[in-house]
Amino acid sequence: MNDSIDASLLREVLASLPAARFSFAYGSGAIPQNGVISRNRMLDFVVAVDRAEQWHRENMVVRGNSFHYSNLMRFLGPQAVASVQQSALGARVYYNTLVPWKNGRVFKYGVITFSDLMEDLKEWQTLYVSGRMHKPIKIIKADKDIETANERNIENAACAALLTLPERFDETKFYEVTEATMHFTLRYS
Repeated sequence: MNDSIDASLLREVLASLPAARFSFAYGSGAIPQNGVISRNRMLDFVVAVDRAEQWHRENMVVRGNSFHYSNLMRFLGPQAVASVQQSALGARVYYNTLVPWKNGRVFKYGVITFSDLMEDLKEWQTLYVSGRMHKPIKIIKADKDIETANERNIENAACAALLTLPERFDETKFYEVTEATMHFTLRYS
């Protein structure tokens, strides 16, 4: 069965969260894998926001989504969530997972600041979100600056993969090396 996730479902889920400057869905719950989408798969999102603490405060308090967070983070509050998110020890993204949705669906979402996402796309500081963006994504809320930076991010990943190839290679070998060395797949849609 060749299903396509309804973009309105993705927007509906994101509408339950505070506004983001940029957002995208990824993974088999949103992008067809071998032409098939499973309606039972988790929906995976990343949202880029201007100010982490303000966004988490609105999400927890104003939007009533404190149940998205672990018990510890609920107790510690938005300032602690933002501190954990923006710690130099991690990828500067905070994930809420296994968030229940309608009809038994679940979703997870990562929150990253716009500036941290731009830095990761341009400088590969962690390659966590920028590496995720090497793979197919479904943009829900567009931002021209991020889309431009991501085009360069993907070009750089392809160039890095090319450096590991022998002098002569075919297209199949290129895709094998890019998958093995960069953990990304170039797909044209």
